[in-house]
Amino acid sequence: LDDRKLLAKMQDVEDQDVKAGLINGNTTGSEQKPSVAQRKWRSDGYFSESGAFLKENWVPMLANTFEWFEFATFAYLVDPISENFAYGDHVTVWFIFSIAFLCRPIGGFLIGYLGDVMGRKPAFWVASIAVVCSTVLQGALPSYRAGGKVGGTIGLAGLLCLRITQGLGIGGELGSGIIYLSES
Repeated sequence: LDDRKLLAKMQDVEDQDVKAGLINGNTTGSEQKPSVAQRKWRSDGYFSESGAFLKENWVPMLANTFEWFEFATFAYLVDPISENFAYGDHVTVWFIFSIAFLCRPIGGFLIGYLGDVMGRKPAFWVASIAVVCSTVLQGALPSYRAGGKVGGTIGLAGLLCLRITQGLGIGGELGSGIIYLSES
């Protein structure tokens, strides 16, 4: 809400309080004027504003939750990932894990520039789609166990490329999402 709307709402609540006899003209004289927080709480309240925010933004918030869950799960499952993609080499898998974090600032820069050129909403959706697609495609990669040496090599290279894409997308999604939500 902008300041004018908030002041108008606060004035409406104060007028209602005057009509109800709570302020200036109360019969007992013992009641005090409610604070700004109490008036705001009674007018629309924090719950209705939070509900409206969640109603408008539940999809990006849910997607972000799943994406960060997947990011953390990757670190937890280093042993099975290294056995399936890197012949048990943990260092390679930790490198692939860390490369996504290293790509986040670059993604923030690229998606931020895209947001300046195309607008915040399209930039946010580009970043979100990049993250979702890279996350889903990681589950479809061939491994050494399923595709032999060729499948494992393709799977390992694909995992590296998809983690880079995921890191770029999450870096861009974080910044563009915060700016998009604050501007809307």
